[in-house]
Amino acid sequence: MADRGRPSVIRLVLYLVLCGAVTGALSGWAFASGRADWALALNTPSWLPPAGVITAGWIAKTFLICIALWIADRFGKPFWREAALAAILAMLAVSVVWVTAFLGLRDPLAGFWAALASWAVAAFGVWAAGKASRGAAALLWPVLAWASVSLVIAFEVMRLNAPGL
Repeated sequence: MADRGRPSVIRLVLYLVLCGAVTGALSGWAFASGRADWALALNTPSWLPPAGVITAGWIAKTFLICIALWIADRFGKPFWREAALAAILAMLAVSVVWVTAFLGLRDPLAGFWAALASWAVAAFGVWAAGKASRGAAALLWPVLAWASVSLVIAFEVMRLNAPGL
């Protein structure tokens, strides 16, 4: 059987539970520590979506990444499968880095650089996942779109809150 040793649906459920736990923990930390209030007090562009929409986008993005991870692991082509898994895991890691850089340091400039890194990793992730599995790559295109929007938002927040500008 070709699928022997490939992750089952149980692993997908585990990925989703872990992603939900990490997302919830980061959100809880941001609100409990007052860092979310700090972010809400920043100067923002008038076209910025409400905080609830941004939060929902981050949650959806995280779950799409987790499902893409499972698809690439289960159905990915040899060699490209490992590259895709590394790239997709990097997408998850850079998401955590973005939150901790922007909110943890309370620094819009650090948030912009983390958003730029997130965009670059997402672009590479879509490419690598596409080599391994079209299904995984299809799930990552909205993630790349979200990373693009996040990069523009991060740039505007940095620009609007830079001292002396």
